[in-house]
Amino acid sequence: MSSDHPESASSATPPGAPSGSGDRPTIPEGSGGTEPSGKPLPPVPADHEVGPRKHVQSEATLKPARMWVLALGAGIVAGLVAWKGGESFVDRFEPETHMVSAAGSMMRQPIPASVIATDVKNSAIAFSIFGGVLGLCLGLAGGLSRAKVGAAIVAGIIGLALGACAGLGMSYAMVPIFHREIDLMMKSLTAPMLYHGAIWGTIGAACGLAFGIGAGGLGRALRCLVGGLLGGILGAVVFDMVGAVVFALDRTFQPISTSEYSRLLARVAVSLCIAVGAVLAAQVVRSKSRT
Repeated sequence: MSSDHPESASSATPPGAPSGSGDRPTIPEGSGGTEPSGKPLPPVPADHEVGPRKHVQSEATLKPARMWVLALGAGIVAGLVAWKGGESFVDRFEPETHMVSAAGSMMRQPIPASVIATDVKNSAIAFSIFGGVLGLCLGLAGGLSRAKVGAAIVAGIIGLALGACAGLGMSYAMVPIFHREIDLMMKSLTAPMLYHGAIWGTIGAACGLAFGIGAGGLGRALRCLVGGLLGGILGAVVFDMVGAVVFALDRTFQPISTSEYSRLLARVAVSLCIAVGAVLAAQVVRSKSRT
């Protein structure tokens, strides 16, 4: 009696062929297999990802170290450039004056309404430059953090426009409030923090949004907006607290302080705080997408 079983031999499944149960063939990693016609398929990369994991893989391209270096560098550069550029326009506009009688003599005094209008214009120039430069630098940093030059350019242009508009708009909105509450501004440290926080927080939101657009993803962009907002508020707190001690005679409670070094502190401190807030928000998004 023969021990051979033709049925068993004929039912053996060759390696790589589909089984009768509908299982897919096993293709060795790095091998593309063959088409039904016998033509070889291109090799499949070992780290190839499809479907839902494609987004997770793209998140991995955002290297935290590179993002921190680019964002902090952008903050420092933007602060210095905005400070230097703004110094060229300090007191660009001067208030109108009129003659008044005081102690039996005539003297020239600025017209109160003109003082407010002049401060609005000077603040608009300074904060538009600051917001535009910071938005441009952070937008570029966001795109370059994922090595996308095109995205960096687009985000930089968006940041330039949004940051400049934020500085311009908040100057016209907040400077009149400062003059209306000037006695409170001079007596309280909290009032200048709120005042500066409103201006720099709005600029931070615009610049953080630009950073998030450059880094990619709607969710990240919105979170970077919030991070930039909080960073701008933190920068206002830092500046007003340090300025009240280090630059006690430079009227740091004003929209624009009176010394160049106090203004340098304002630009660099606020831009760095905004950059830190934006990066932290971007990293939170990256962490969530990995889970």
